[in-house]
Amino acid sequence: MLQALLTCYVLLIAPQPHEARVGGTTWYHSTNLLKNPSASTSGLSPWSQTGTWSVATGPVSIGSLTMNSPDGTPWFLNASSASANSTCGTCGAGVNVSLSQIVDLSPYANTLHCCSTGITYGGDAFGEGRHSGSGTPGYYHAQASYQASYTVQFYDANGNLLVSDTSGYVFSGPNFGCILPTVVRQTPGYRRTVSGIPEAARSVRFTASFENKLSVCYNNATSAGFRNGFDNLYLDFGYLGPPTAAFKAGPLPQHPIPLKPKS
Repeated sequence: MLQALLTCYVLLIAPQPHEARVGGTTWYHSTNLLKNPSASTSGLSPWSQTGTWSVATGPVSIGSLTMNSPDGTPWFLNASSASANSTCGTCGAGVNVSLSQIVDLSPYANTLHCCSTGITYGGDAFGEGRHSGSGTPGYYHAQASYQASYTVQFYDANGNLLVSDTSGYVFSGPNFGCILPTVVRQTPGYRRTVSGIPEAARSVRFTASFENKLSVCYNNATSAGFRNGFDNLYLDFGYLGPPTAAFKAGPLPQHPIPLKPKS
């Protein structure tokens, strides 16, 4: 089913006059099924968190770097740190953080039985990493690196995991390693991914994750700080079939805001 849906997705993003059609059948999609997807309330509810997240309402700085959401509205922020305080040839430390939310798919049970269906998911991710430290002169290298990704996990009516799908890394490389150039890193990115849905699925867990890692070569003592951000998180249910009042006909959602670092 996943392969078939991916084939449909390729056809859907081809130029079409206002709506997508595959074999004469229209693609219909729901509104965003995530609650509080853009940090529009002062708290994190109903998100579950790994690490400590908060809602930022403007630019956030680490050293000389400053970042903000792509549209200047409130966004989800995590501030974490890592350190490597022992003498080593190659070593490091890391911290992983995430936001997750479970969405009920039982209202779409009949559609899952009758039609080709898909979940579209993703959002904005942006981050900064900065390190300071010392090591063997001429050999010391350090890098404060990070990556973001999105994952969906489908569960049956009894809460058993059926299958999962991931967006892969959002940002272009390089990723992790002390042999990389010692630079301060600041990156924005957006990812939208489509996944087929198992017919038996009755709920889906959406997770937005950051992986942060300090990598050091020939270290004495090094520490790193990270700032991770998410905004405009997205998950919708779509299908190929007859029209339904609760669904809108059209192509898969397009991201309306070009991303660039904010200063």
